[in-house]
Amino acid sequence: MAGRSAGIRKLFVSVAAFILGESPQVTITGNRDRVTATLRAAQASKALYEALSNPTTDMGRIKILLRSKHRAARNFKKKTGTKWLL
Repeated sequence: MAGRSAGIRKLFVSVAAFILGESPQVTITGNRDRVTATLRAAQASKALYEALSNPTTDMGRIKILLRSKHRAARNFKKKTGTKWLL
């Protein structure tokens, strides 16, 4: 079980770097549904972060991106059994 938590921790560290615009070198392998859910959650989190960082983004756009992120996070939890922390 410790190996799984270390892997999850590494995943979230890498995704956080991705959200912040860094270029982490990560390869996600495994079940196609899990990989897709991870990618979509990371992309939705990044889109929301970028919108929140832009002072010209209106509240309507933020609401749309927030709903998208919540949907992606729920799907990630459903596919992986792990709560999306970002």
